[in-house]
Amino acid sequence: GELESELKALAKELGIEENVIFMGAVPHGALLQEMHDSKAYLMTSVSEALPMVLLEAMYCGTPPISFELRIGTGSIINDEINGFIVDERNDDVYAEKLISILEKDESEMEKLGENCFARAMDFSKEKVVEMWLQLFDRAL
Repeated sequence: GELESELKALAKELGIEENVIFMGAVPHGALLQEMHDSKAYLMTSVSEALPMVLLEAMYCGTPPISFELRIGTGSIINDEINGFIVDERNDDVYAEKLISILEKDESEMEKLGENCFARAMDFSKEKVVEMWLQLFDRAL
């Protein structure tokens, strides 16, 4: 986007340009593959309601790290079960959670990924339609 050159300059200034890839616009299927191939999804938003990108990452089996929001992530992520919640925008704890994911062995990551996928499926079209139909049945 329009900030690409500015962000590349910042990456160079911080000495991390070898560790950062600026991919630009990516087709949705390729984006999901990138999520699947990632060790973690880092959500730094401070205001969300029902973050679809969080559910997409979890559907891909990618554990999220998110700041606790007034509403939203805490109702989706079960801390340390299918992702990680960080209270009060504590950047040090956020970094610790990321390090803990990077240090997990393959079996721990597999279990975490399975838990992510299972939770994401709670928001599948079929489950949501079922909940709406049950609600309508009770209302009638």
